[in-house]
Amino acid sequence: MTIESTQRRLAFHAAVLFLLGGLTGGYLAAAQTGRIPVDPGHARGSHLNAILATFWLLGLGWSLKFVRLSERALALLAGLAILSSYANWLVTGVKAALFVRGVDFETGTEHAAANNIIFGILTATVVLPTIGACALWIWGLRPGAAERA
Repeated sequence: MTIESTQRRLAFHAAVLFLLGGLTGGYLAAAQTGRIPVDPGHARGSHLNAILATFWLLGLGWSLKFVRLSERALALLAGLAILSSYANWLVTGVKAALFVRGVDFETGTEHAAANNIIFGILTATVVLPTIGACALWIWGLRPGAAERA
């Protein structure tokens, strides 16, 4: 996978996420007006996660001209960034409907089971892939990487 094809892939997914963010604005509006039983704060988070992911993917794509990674590592970087971007949008939207925070394990509450499932999914699909993508990105941008490539 070349840098140009990776940039195109990231730009495509940025465009899709921007559309999803806009559409999620309707979800947010329905939550804020009480038309649907959804936590408006988390619905707002889902809306903003998609829009902010758009800019992360665009910035990542732009910066690839400075990144020195193998084709395999480049594909992994893009894949992790794309996975975590969609997952952050989707899981946050779902947790809004479940009325759970999903940011830590809970016990003894009415929604503990749902919260703990969301927490596990967020950790596996958002937190760890984002950390991995950022680590690869930083590694590819490290000082002196261009001279060694």
